[in-house]
Amino acid sequence: MGITGQKGLWAVNSRINQLEKSEGNIMHDDLTSTGDRVQNCNDNSLTFTGSGVDPAVSGYIRMVENAGKYNVRLGSAGASDYVFPDAAGVNNQVLQLQTGSGDRLLNWVDLPAGSSLGPDDQTLTADRTIYTSDDNLTFKNDALSPVYMRISAANSLEIGDIDGGSSYKFPTTSAGGSIPKVLTQTNSGGTLNFMYSWNTLGIPGTGNHVWGINAMAGYGEGSGEDNIVIGDDVAPLLSAGSDNIIIGANTAPALTSGVENIIIGDAAGGVTATGQQNIIIGGDSRCGGNTDSRSIMIGMGDIGTAGSELRFGASLNPVSTITTQTIVSDTTIKIFINGTAYDFLVKPTP
Repeated sequence: MGITGQKGLWAVNSRINQLEKSEGNIMHDDLTSTGDRVQNCNDNSLTFTGSGVDPAVSGYIRMVENAGKYNVRLGSAGASDYVFPDAAGVNNQVLQLQTGSGDRLLNWVDLPAGSSLGPDDQTLTADRTIYTSDDNLTFKNDALSPVYMRISAANSLEIGDIDGGSSYKFPTTSAGGSIPKVLTQTNSGGTLNFMYSWNTLGIPGTGNHVWGINAMAGYGEGSGEDNIVIGDDVAPLLSAGSDNIIIGANTAPALTSGVENIIIGDAAGGVTATGQQNIIIGGDSRCGGNTDSRSIMIGMGDIGTAGSELRFGASLNPVSTITTQTIVSDTTIKIFINGTAYDFLVKPTP
């Protein structure tokens, strides 16, 4: 080829280069990479855009020099693009948009505790599970408001002013079976609980049947078992005692660890705390001391003087009039006292 031909070919290549440069294109043809390639921007922007579109108006991806680092921007140039960080984040971080500096920067930040789910309602498209890992899931109105609902492995579902101490809890298991059971509110460990009546308190004793407002309210972390307690404010201090039957209102107010007592009547039982195996039937009747045991008392308002007494009636509420008579009779009735039989003379009433 002559010099003229070489000059002509050079002129054509030069014209093509000018056209490509004027259109801002690297090359019109598809490229196939045969190895790693590096594009040096030399402090210039590298913009990817649609053919024939001014990159200053509608850039899709742009790599720009910014403070010594090449940042990747997405979106149209100007007010609608945003910038990705050059470095990777760490586990559990999220990208957060920051616009205060004029640029729309995406930065890695730690997900703050109590983050909002967002302003929009959420619709479940399938079953979802939240794993609390033995931590609490707490619902509040805002950061400063009291806790109104909490879900935890330890306490199941707790509702109310939890911080203020006026919340209540629900049992973690259902009653099961076909027999209807009613949830009863009790105070256990300073917290109100709703428990099933076959074991109202739920911890840890078994077989306690409790009905009534504030009945066995102080059980807390007690160990008493197989108590039957019926009535308002009945046995409020009972915690370690077992096998007691307490029925009435304000009955057995001091009973704590006594066992196998039967106390029936309004305010009956009085000072009995650790006494055992007493049978007290009658309103306001009580033993003389808090440890007195094995007394049998039947009547209203009677007060014992020691343990192991057999008492009927009271001076203010006598069961009958006592008279003195000479009895000539061989009629007897057998009565067992402390396991021994005694014959008592009786006189038929004329």
